[in-house]
Amino acid sequence: MPIVNHSIVALALCLLLTGCGTDVMALLDEEGRVFWQADPIIAAAEDLDRGLEAPIIDAESAKQVACEPVYAKTKQQIYEGDWSYWEKFWSNFALLVVEVFPVQLVERCAQAHEDYNRELGALRQRLEAEGVYPRSRD
Repeated sequence: MPIVNHSIVALALCLLLTGCGTDVMALLDEEGRVFWQADPIIAAAEDLDRGLEAPIIDAESAKQVACEPVYAKTKQQIYEGDWSYWEKFWSNFALLVVEVFPVQLVERCAQAHEDYNRELGALRQRLEAEGVYPRSRD
């Protein structure tokens, strides 16, 4: 019976920890989505020629610095196709680990994304308050 009790405790612990980390693939998806949202907002701010875009440019630079190691490793894993079974296994295991447990490198990237999104939202609100809306991509 003690084995069952230990198993239940281990299962409960795993369930509690699930989601504490960051989904690296979701960060990559968000990167692409936010790029298309940010482009017209930044362009509208640049058109005013008052330097309103400076905080978002700084946040974008900080995001690039924080996320580059994560993105480089992930892209390498995606695009390199000649992996042995064990290389794939350990790669997938590493992705699982960063989704379950907070890993500082990945968490720093996630925080940089949050900071960038906050700056982008603030810039958009400021442009809307001034009556300047992002121009369309057409």
